[in-house]
Amino acid sequence: MSQLAVCWDGRPVGVIAHVRREGFCISGRFVPGDGFDACRAAFEEAYRGDEDYQRAIAATGDPVGADRERWHAAVDAITPRVTLPGLGAPVEEFNVFADGGVEVYLSESDGPDA
Repeated sequence: MSQLAVCWDGRPVGVIAHVRREGFCISGRFVPGDGFDACRAAFEEAYRGDEDYQRAIAATGDPVGADRERWHAAVDAITPRVTLPGLGAPVEEFNVFADGGVEVYLSESDGPDA
């Protein structure tokens, strides 16, 4: 699997490129498509939350003490609106990172080899 379509509220917004799957986790790079404007603000909030977290780690050297609440709130807002129609599996968590990377966790009821 080299690319995987990403939909927001049922409409295509981009793809996950360079897809890797390990059990219930899919990772890769998110590449925005024509419909991305529909979710741009939500993704940018996640990017900013991850950037804040990375700056806090750089400043303190402490990943445990760094505040990641802004990022978690953004991920919580994104996840229920995202689907991966190529899999037909429910998305449990859709993590978006400042470097354009994504990690998607699928519902365990889907099975690790689907």
